[in-house]
Amino acid sequence: MTEARAAYQALRDLILRTELRPSEPLVESDLMQRLGVGRTPLRDALRLLAHDGLVDIEARRGTRVSHVRIDDLQQIFEVRSGVEEMVGRLAAARVRPEHVVELEDLIARVRASDSRESDVALDTEFHHLLLRIANNRYLDAIYRRLFDASLRVMYLTQAGVEPRARQAETFEAVAEALREGDGERLAELLREHIGETRTRVAGALFDRRGPALDRRN
Repeated sequence: MTEARAAYQALRDLILRTELRPSEPLVESDLMQRLGVGRTPLRDALRLLAHDGLVDIEARRGTRVSHVRIDDLQQIFEVRSGVEEMVGRLAAARVRPEHVVELEDLIARVRASDSRESDVALDTEFHHLLLRIANNRYLDAIYRRLFDASLRVMYLTQAGVEPRARQAETFEAVAEALREGDGERLAELLREHIGETRTRVAGALFDRRGPALDRRN
């Protein structure tokens, strides 16, 4: 992995997990020291992040983490619900036995967890596995940017988790639909899954105790 790619991955993770907060200025010298990279690979990484919509680079105003607005919540989940349905139908049509084995491994890992809450990393693996099964490079590009945006909102509102038992239940229902090649059922399951996530995020967003998002239009 090149220095620029490593810096990109590290910064992307910090932004998605909101360790670098929305609208936070990004000072090159600080980032170079934090990541242990030179100026050129850092700038290359920042350009990639700007392309992803995670960083804003403005002449004479510097570089900042892109902000997140309240109306992003509605728009992100509107689009993601439709995209998940498409992923579900394609995955059911293109699934192979080895894919089901991978999903069964994810289910076993969820079941083996001692936590009462779901594992966000396993949920990410779950969605990316389904995207890989769907095997459409144009959909892949759209989905990954959309997934990153929704993941950041979940971390910002601290509403990215669900009960572990519910996570396992969802994974198992999806595995069954894949085994049966039932695209409609799989699309329905993914739509419900995203709907539940949206409800949790909206509840946290409008709870006065929760962290605030940018209210600018």
